[in-house]
Amino acid sequence: LESALKELEIMNRLKGSLFVPLYEADILIPSKQLDTGLKKRTLSFHTELFDGDLKDFAYPKHEFKEILNVMLQAVEAVHLFHKAGLFHRDIKPGNFFYLRTGASLRIALADYGLSEELNQTGKRKYAGTRGYIDPFVCLRYARGEKSIKKEKYAIASDIYSLGVTFARFFSSETNPLTELT
Repeated sequence: LESALKELEIMNRLKGSLFVPLYEADILIPSKQLDTGLKKRTLSFHTELFDGDLKDFAYPKHEFKEILNVMLQAVEAVHLFHKAGLFHRDIKPGNFFYLRTGASLRIALADYGLSEELNQTGKRKYAGTRGYIDPFVCLRYARGEKSIKKEKYAIASDIYSLGVTFARFFSSETNPLTELT
């Protein structure tokens, strides 16, 4: 529940068409549980309905010009995310949602559950999806380090993951880096 609440806080904080908007959020406690004193809660939140994510978004299925437009939107979304003082930690095609309106395609950066504040100090635990994690981070993990200084694992790691995401748009193969990270 804590991770979900953090994600809701970030959704509420981010504004603009490049992010998933939060319309409503509720924590539900079923009436049976109120009588028994149990504290099981369900979190419900409502956002914009998108057509899908970018997992299967690739050339030549999509025109080169459309892919470039998506890439520009993705760069702008990640830039604004960092400008808001946040570090995503899980940039990948599945965390960009798209909405098609006529010939226009709009994307939004999603899934803020692993995100952290950029200005935090100390150590971070490793997070992300295999194949999209910065190799520097993977090397540290392979050496047995359980965490990494926060300042070394931030914007550059998100940018690396964004580059791998873009490479996937032009590859018909599954991500070859999955085996390495």
